[in-house]
Amino acid sequence: MSPIFARRLSKAPPSLDRFASFRRLLATICTPSTTQQIESTATHHMAHSIRAQHLHSLSPPKPMSLTRQVGLHLDVIVHVRRNVLASKDASRWDPVKAGFHSGVSVVRDLEQVGSSIVGLEARPSSAVVSTLEGFRPLLPTEARHVGSSVASGPILGLGTSSSRSKRALTPFAARAPSGFLHSRLYSTKALSTKALYVAKTVDFVTNLSQTYGLDRPVPLQEIMSQMRDIQLLQSYQETKAVSARGFKDAVRALYPLWHRVDQSGGKEVVRMKDLVGVLSPCFTVPWAEIAHILNKGKASKLSCMNKEQKTCVLFMRIYNIGRARAKQFYAAGARTLEDLLKLHELGTIKLQESQIIGIKLLDDFERLISRSEMDELKARIEDCLKSIVTGDEKLFEAELLGSYRRGLDFASDLDLAVRHPSFTDSEDKEKARRLLDRIVEALEASGLLANQYRLAHGDKKYMGLIKLKDEQHYRRIDIRLGPYDSYPYMLLGGSGDALLMKLMRHRAKARGMCLNEYGMGDKFEKEDQNPNGFRPGTMRIVTNEREIFDLLGVPYLEPHEREYSHWRQKYIDAGIDLAAIN
Repeated sequence: MSPIFARRLSKAPPSLDRFASFRRLLATICTPSTTQQIESTATHHMAHSIRAQHLHSLSPPKPMSLTRQVGLHLDVIVHVRRNVLASKDASRWDPVKAGFHSGVSVVRDLEQVGSSIVGLEARPSSAVVSTLEGFRPLLPTEARHVGSSVASGPILGLGTSSSRSKRALTPFAARAPSGFLHSRLYSTKALSTKALYVAKTVDFVTNLSQTYGLDRPVPLQEIMSQMRDIQLLQSYQETKAVSARGFKDAVRALYPLWHRVDQSGGKEVVRMKDLVGVLSPCFTVPWAEIAHILNKGKASKLSCMNKEQKTCVLFMRIYNIGRARAKQFYAAGARTLEDLLKLHELGTIKLQESQIIGIKLLDDFERLISRSEMDELKARIEDCLKSIVTGDEKLFEAELLGSYRRGLDFASDLDLAVRHPSFTDSEDKEKARRLLDRIVEALEASGLLANQYRLAHGDKKYMGLIKLKDEQHYRRIDIRLGPYDSYPYMLLGGSGDALLMKLMRHRAKARGMCLNEYGMGDKFEKEDQNPNGFRPGTMRIVTNEREIFDLLGVPYLEPHEREYSHWRQKYIDAGIDLAAIN
């Protein structure tokens, strides 16, 4: 063993026992002769990394932080893993025995190799092993929420260089409060990152609970409002969607608490322990902002907003107003919601009818719908559909899709799919319009749909607002009428989730087909002819969703199983390659 390598490992905290972990790893996947060869290669690689770090530093080398040590250590392991898979010993390496999943989604846990060895999940070429003790894999429900910016941790992950000339994987390590390591070795600009492992004990949340107090009341509505504004600000700044989604999902996680308070008329008090109980520690960035709100009254990401950003974030809360329109309205002189309506009346700006409705009913649009309310709305809608059938005419079939069909407790809107035996050709727009008009008129006559609040009305799709008589708030609803044979595809596409549909479309494409919400058939010979459609006359006719799963060679999932946190491990165990959705 090289003195440099041994010396570097010896500087690590004794609890990490990195050298022993490293040797156990090599013993698991290599012969003794190859182990010696790889140790020599790793020594040279680490020495090169250390020299490069010093060369790129503008100041004299300082004692390396734990995160920097971990980063360099991962750098060595990446190199080692490549050499192992390229070596003659690769054929005798048993990935399942070593804790890997057939080399596809790599590494769950290598406890049989050593308690301090943990794996990072990635594609085969990026298979790496961290020997940092005290880490565990992110749970499926947590993995989707961790953004590219890390506020606590430490959290480990991999990034791929965006440069075509540098395809090599680059490890990164991050911890609070400074975030990512900033050096030429680990340039955040060149990384496409995905955090995959989080410390077993997230000290950030624990410390906040201890310093703030678990029984102390928290301003829940203010926290949710500021996190919503951060999400919109990141969309305005065109920040990566994964980060913005983290705040959106955090607000969703907190919503049941807010709903409980709302139902009590504001009498119920939310305390810190309630917040900790519903918001997982994996929401590292949202938790960091919550700390800022509790300690300073304002989220750090909102404290530096200029006047234009504040105004545009306000405008982007309105239905059907995005970044471009918000900037346009700001440039026209609008600063408040009232300004928008006044400038519209003066003809300075032009608001669509849906945007005017969105301004007037902003609070209603931002509220989620509880499952009990959706159950009642569904029953009322089904009664209306039965009432419009006369004589021997066959019944309409309808189903609520999206979050409701997946079994979630809250949804942002209602998505209703409808079919009727008489509508079989998507090109028969006249027939579709007559059927859709009958549905809309019946719902309006029952008092469910608000005629004055129509957002859009086409041949096969209606968008509007619906409300139970006993409820104070309007809810958004989309009604889509599809051809009879398209119904199973509409159910699948409308139920999601998004990652499942991405996987299904990828598998269809690999089989020479195109899958969309209206069917699945052979792709066009030239992709630019119709990239999202399939050739006429080639649609695969199915009677239910299960047959679509069978055609694509994946295990069937019941609607309530179609959350990523439910189906991910099931598909990994079935040998389904999930690389397409990474």
